[in-house]
Amino acid sequence: MLVENSTGVHCASPVSLDTQLSTARRKFRVLSSENQRFDASKHFSSHYLRCLASVLPLEEITAILSAEQHREQGLALSRGGDNEAASRFLLEARKTCELANLSHHAYLAATSFQLAAEAYVKHRRRDYHGAIRDLKDAIAAAVLLEDRYGHDMEFRRIHLARNILRVRASILLDEDVVADIVGLLRYIGGDSQCWPVSLGSGSGDPAAMIEAQKIWAIDELLLNLALPQVDVAKHRRRLPTQEECVRFHPEIQAAFSWCHAMACWSLDDDGDSFKINALAFFEISEGRLVNSGRHIDSLLEVHGS
Repeated sequence: MLVENSTGVHCASPVSLDTQLSTARRKFRVLSSENQRFDASKHFSSHYLRCLASVLPLEEITAILSAEQHREQGLALSRGGDNEAASRFLLEARKTCELANLSHHAYLAATSFQLAAEAYVKHRRRDYHGAIRDLKDAIAAAVLLEDRYGHDMEFRRIHLARNILRVRASILLDEDVVADIVGLLRYIGGDSQCWPVSLGSGSGDPAAMIEAQKIWAIDELLLNLALPQVDVAKHRRRLPTQEECVRFHPEIQAAFSWCHAMACWSLDDDGDSFKINALAFFEISEGRLVNSGRHIDSLLEVHGS
């Protein structure tokens, strides 16, 4: 639409914020549907098992795969609410590896997966400290697998760190979890000094991850901040400023726009700050951060935008 300004020159009328946001949301829905979100965690696990199969004896791989089947059954039961049965399957997985008399290499590989599964069930049982302890031990095993046996475990370390932060987000008195989630986002963005877990500091390289792994990790990490017990607004000063954000990868810029939008939402901001940051998120992420995008899209529905 053209309007005439005070000088008599015709120019385009400014597009309202609500119109821009509506357009960006429609584009997000199309792009996120087309992207068919890549599950980097499952891809890593299957790729890693293939790598192990190329270097370990057949009998050790057979034991590891058998244990993996027990773990998957146990995790499915835990997701369904039956943690007692889940624990029995995880115990069977542990026994399978113990009876196989695995080499140190194979033992570390099996232990890394086993500890992460046991941590999940402990988290479901609200044994938060036990879950965090197991996840830290799983990170320690991942570090050894990389240092001693040459496996690329950077994505695995970040995934386990994200799970630690998710467990910590379940603990209402954890005042530092928002800062540490922001720290891990900065780390994924290339700031290696911001690793938020005491274990494994200085042993990784975020540049080692492929693009799809970074996007998946960012998207999952943002969902930690979407938990109802996490107050992003209370810790909004821990979020980087717009000037700081521009030095990061576009997905990290989008993530921090999402964080600022969530802080504004928590403050019940009646101004345009929530919409402005939501718009920035949609425009920068271009449909790649699927789950976090759907979350903020649903908030806009509630907002009536």
